[in-house]
Amino acid sequence: MLPVQNFSPLLKIPILFTCAYLYDRATTPPRTEKIEEQERALGSKHISLLERQIVIDAVCTTGKSVIWGCGLAEISVILAHQFPTHPLLLPVVRLLAAPRPLNVPNVGSLTSLFLVGSALVISGALIRLWCFRTMGRLFTFRLTLRDQHQLVTSGPYAVVRHPSYAGSIIKAGGMLLVLFSPGSWWYEIGRYSPVGKAAAAAFVAVCTIGMQYYTRGKTEDQFLRREFGKEWDAWAERVPYRYFPGVC
Repeated sequence: MLPVQNFSPLLKIPILFTCAYLYDRATTPPRTEKIEEQERALGSKHISLLERQIVIDAVCTTGKSVIWGCGLAEISVILAHQFPTHPLLLPVVRLLAAPRPLNVPNVGSLTSLFLVGSALVISGALIRLWCFRTMGRLFTFRLTLRDQHQLVTSGPYAVVRHPSYAGSIIKAGGMLLVLFSPGSWWYEIGRYSPVGKAAAAAFVAVCTIGMQYYTRGKTEDQFLRREFGKEWDAWAERVPYRYFPGVC
């Protein structure tokens, strides 16, 4: 993958940081919920493994750790290559570039895949944050029935019924391009090391497990219809798609 233009790799640093920061924000629960609220929504005291808070926290934390780790590794190699005589950066590049030192000049290339991925991460994360803001105290990472629960149909929920899941899919797909496409630290160097292979495996596992949560859209619709009846029916008629307009 050739660079889009002969831009300085330093321009990639603020984009990488922005992507990592927004991904982190959009993957951090805006608030916690009580176990009783989850049991009330599910109508049962039996909570599946994937719905348990410890599993959700582990998935989110693992994903964020991989992103910050690979992102900071790439930023460090870019800086070390641009400022090769800096005494603080010499040991960094020796450590991070050890598997493929000759590939260091390739790290930091601004490719079309990276730019597309960055746009997806930023837009997906902003959709999630918009959902956080629109739902306020009602937004949780687990299916819950809160006190004085209301049906939210404004903002992104006037476009699709489950926009936060759509945002997650978009940002996860974008992050795959940002971190693992040609020109990234992982692609040029990290994939040849045990740490890099473990990071890729961990992120793929996070995405695989995360996809299981997106099937909750149907469950949430059933729950909301049970709770709000005709109000939900009217909303579903106005907003027929769960995730992406005109698609699904």
